[in-house]
Amino acid sequence: MSSFQVMTNFPALTTYGYAIEKTLGQNFQGRRFTYLARQIEGDRPVVLKKFAFVQGATDWSGYDSIEAEIKVLQRLNHEQIPDYLGSFTTDDGFYLITEYIDASTLAQTKALSFKEIKAIAIQLLRILQSLQEQQPPIIHRDIKPENILIRRWGKSWRVFLIDFGFARLGMDDLSASSTVKGTLGFMPPEQIFQRELTTASDLYSLGITLISILCGKRSGEIGALVNSDYRIQFRSQLKHLPNAFLDWLEILTEPNLNKRYPDAKAALQALLRLERKSNHVTYDYNNVHFAWQFLVGVLSLMLGLKLWGLFNMLPIPTFAPQDTVTQPTPLNEPNLPSIDLSDKLIADLYQKGLSALNRDGYDEASYYYNQVLEVDPNHFDALSDNCAAYYYLNQPEEALDLCERAIAINDQDYRVYNRHGLVLTGGLDRPAEALLSFERSQQLNPGYFWAWVNHARALTALGKYDQAIASAEKGIEIDQNASGGWYEKSKALRRMGFLELALEASNQGTLVDPSSHLIWGEQGRVLYAQKRYEQALSAFDKAITFNPDHAWHHYRAGLAAEAIGNDYRAIASYEKAFALKPDFTQAQEKLGL
Repeated sequence: MSSFQVMTNFPALTTYGYAIEKTLGQNFQGRRFTYLARQIEGDRPVVLKKFAFVQGATDWSGYDSIEAEIKVLQRLNHEQIPDYLGSFTTDDGFYLITEYIDASTLAQTKALSFKEIKAIAIQLLRILQSLQEQQPPIIHRDIKPENILIRRWGKSWRVFLIDFGFARLGMDDLSASSTVKGTLGFMPPEQIFQRELTTASDLYSLGITLISILCGKRSGEIGALVNSDYRIQFRSQLKHLPNAFLDWLEILTEPNLNKRYPDAKAALQALLRLERKSNHVTYDYNNVHFAWQFLVGVLSLMLGLKLWGLFNMLPIPTFAPQDTVTQPTPLNEPNLPSIDLSDKLIADLYQKGLSALNRDGYDEASYYYNQVLEVDPNHFDALSDNCAAYYYLNQPEEALDLCERAIAINDQDYRVYNRHGLVLTGGLDRPAEALLSFERSQQLNPGYFWAWVNHARALTALGKYDQAIASAEKGIEIDQNASGGWYEKSKALRRMGFLELALEASNQGTLVDPSSHLIWGEQGRVLYAQKRYEQALSAFDKAITFNPDHAWHHYRAGLAAEAIGNDYRAIASYEKAFALKPDFTQAQEKLGL
């Protein structure tokens, strides 16, 4: 406890198990203070929200506000809303404890692109949709840039909604309250005049928030754009943006709530329709005219050639990777048949790529997908599948870019989020970010086996073994005849030191899928940890039988052989591992290179 230095101007809370580190916000008039603190046991950062007691106070609205916030937070279980952790009372105040999100507020973040702001809007609408689908619906009542956190997530942003101090359950009449709650400039007219709130009320605040960011206005300046009938004047400052998007913003911020979108779901669907229309034409809305002319030109050329009967006379040049995408490690050139121009029809090219992907021909698959994307840069399935191909070709940066382009087009596909997470975990060693992707995949399809198994993989990488086992078991529950869940469960148990339990899990995996090289390799690692080296070597040999090109299987077989004194076999295994993976440092060290 001595390692926690409590500043003299902060409340002393060490007896309650917390040490305050800094002030996050304060409202002296409302006697509300928000602190970043650290939970002493476990060294966990948390947010403490204090409501200070005042002797002889007659106005208890602040207490009611905290009580209402607790009721709301207790009902929520959303990955983009901080968790409620508890509360406690001291002699001078009441403290609410919530999860700390290490992120900046939207108000603090500068130079966001139009594309990024749209992506943030989509996430916020999904959060609001989840709140509005509660029974009764939850209305936040204080949406503004300061109550929105954003954190880098790959090349995108992850959004969080905070501060539910003004939130309320249901849509009851406000006439009983004498206090207007919210932030001026962002409150809809019905909130200012204490009329009945609906699921459209938060949409007004969201629209004002987006306009303030797009126009570069601070929260205190946004009121200058609102006229006497509460209509915000913003179009003259955003002439460079598409009219359809500006129309959408006008509906969000319509003073008459009956003329707004009725709820977050309707507003989200309208925005996604705009996105699909713009993405159908071009990846960059500033180049719509050029992209449209290009696409029409390509299709016209293909149709003309067909009419002239020239399709069989114009073969495509031999594939060369440098002609398509610059790669840090060139793709192996597949043995491809020459393609007639008739095969440039997108459906045919995509099916060729899919066929190659399904038979593990990743370089060939990527070739066909790149051909599709040359004609249609926004082909979602080609982007998503190409992400998988580049991942298995060990080119994670390119894979990540492809997955994120796909998500920008369709953020409702559970498979692309799983692939995005796989790239972050297995390719880029960023498991904490990967968790968000796997959890989004689970949310979209709770019965998707790989989202749970790969979620377990990321948790194991973070040392969260109990949670990893729970996710692995969920995967096993979904598909008992797949070895992936047993593999991840065994790995987590092995890392925890429960070797007998790990061996049971790996044994079960070999029973349900005896041809999986990964489960045999995992069993070998468990047996090696138990110092059962001969059995470990046998398991590694099984793994090599099913995947002779896996360098780690050969290396670990070498370790097992060395442990039983079979130096000849050990050297042969290390040499094979080095031949398969020339940058294999451990194999080089074993060979004295």
